[in-house]
Amino acid sequence: MIGPEGEWGPTIDLNREFAAEYVRTVGRYWLTEYHIDGFRYDDAKALYDTPEGRYATIAYDVYSKSLTLSRFTPSGGAGEYSRVIQCPEALDMTEVLLRETYSSTAWEASLLNLAQSTLASGGVDGGFADILDLAASGFPTTKEVRDTRGVKVDMPVRQLQYIGSHDASQIVAYIGNPAPDFAAQPLASRALWFKLQPLVIALYTGQGIPMLWQGQEFADNWVVAPPNNGDARIHIRRDVHWEYFYDDCGTQLVKLHRRLGQLRRSCAALRSSQSLEYHAQSRPHDGVIAYGREAGNEFALIALNFSDSSQQLTLQAPAPGTYSERIDGVIQMQAAATGDPLTLTVPSNYGYVLTGS
Repeated sequence: MIGPEGEWGPTIDLNREFAAEYVRTVGRYWLTEYHIDGFRYDDAKALYDTPEGRYATIAYDVYSKSLTLSRFTPSGGAGEYSRVIQCPEALDMTEVLLRETYSSTAWEASLLNLAQSTLASGGVDGGFADILDLAASGFPTTKEVRDTRGVKVDMPVRQLQYIGSHDASQIVAYIGNPAPDFAAQPLASRALWFKLQPLVIALYTGQGIPMLWQGQEFADNWVVAPPNNGDARIHIRRDVHWEYFYDDCGTQLVKLHRRLGQLRRSCAALRSSQSLEYHAQSRPHDGVIAYGREAGNEFALIALNFSDSSQQLTLQAPAPGTYSERIDGVIQMQAAATGDPLTLTVPSNYGYVLTGS
């Protein structure tokens, strides 16, 4: 079964039928015996070769088996796709894997990279909102699959967005520091935790599925050794500092995460694949970024302030109605007609989410 040595160790030679059948059997066993919800495939780029090749075959086989399990097809009716989760990690192939394989989601590191550079430089890139508008960037929103009867049907696909992962230092370590140094600073300072707040709001209000890396929600502060440090990167223990959950920094961030999680669940616009552009209203030189989300007649308007002073901006209402700020409930305003001005004063290192319908 063992193939050539790969970047991360010995590989499985999926060109051998026995090895390929072993992988298929393991997938089916985990679905049927352990009742798992899906798979996350590490370093899927090493598995992917063609749309009908190694990784594509594995993903198709898992999907096909899941169609026979009622928990993945709750209605059992015609036109129903399987809800099995298949999430490859191949950071420069996200679009390809979502288009050409039976993946339902895939890791997308563009927001992580932008979050790190934003905190390190203290300035925000003018294309920040574009990173949160994945559909406009060419990423697919659906994938053609087979339903329980073998008929073609569209399955929604979404990218996995994040601002922290096991491959990077905790996001707080990048504040004022483009390259956190593990040797000099195994734990970063949490004193400027509040600068994370606009990034947290962006994570929950952009397109895609938000992922939280352990401890991120209360500003855990481990610094990870870079990949070329080998064992130092992998074998150094990074126990979660659960006590941070209860201190002044952690309490505030946890509260923000909870409110945004509840808001995303209740607001269909924040879960859609549609965004509204407010490029003209954004002022990246002042640290202000604005964008919108929509689903049918429901709208969400987001204003992020990455600067150290409060900033005012005016957005045009996408439709008449009442617009309410939903994180802290501090603002409510009326728009009598489409295009009416909605003027906000956004606190420093923070953001507002207005919803209306």
